[in-house]
Amino acid sequence: MAGNSFTEYQKNALEDVCRLIFKEFSNTVGVAFLKLDCDCIKLAGVSSTGDQSSPMMLVSGNPPVIDESTGAETTPVCEICKDDSLGVFRTKNRGIIWSNKKAVLSKQIRNKVKAKVFDSDL
Repeated sequence: MAGNSFTEYQKNALEDVCRLIFKEFSNTVGVAFLKLDCDCIKLAGVSSTGDQSSPMMLVSGNPPVIDESTGAETTPVCEICKDDSLGVFRTKNRGIIWSNKKAVLSKQIRNKVKAKVFDSDL
C-alpha cells in the first residue's frame, strides 16, 4: 500500500477490510481499490481470472468520530458518495493489493487481472 498516500486511518481500515475479504472469500487473490477525489476508497476482492470475488466495500474518507451523547464511534457518511453509485469518474488513484498468502501470481497474470479489473491495457 506504500506510495498511495493513504492516511493512517485509511491504512488501518484497508488492512482490516483486506484481511476480512481474504478470509471470507477463498478465491480472492487481490483486493482492487479506487481512491476517489473525496478520499473515500471503494474496494472489492478479485479472483485470479480478474472477476469480482467479494461485495463492493467502502472505506470512508472521513475518520470515525465519537458521539458525545452516546460515546459510540461512528463513521460519517460521505455526502458525495451517497449521491453517486460508484464514483468511478472521480477516481484519483487505483490499484490492487495482492494477497501474500496465496500462490504467487506471475507478473503476466497480474497484468491480465489488472487489465480486466480496470478495463484497460496495461
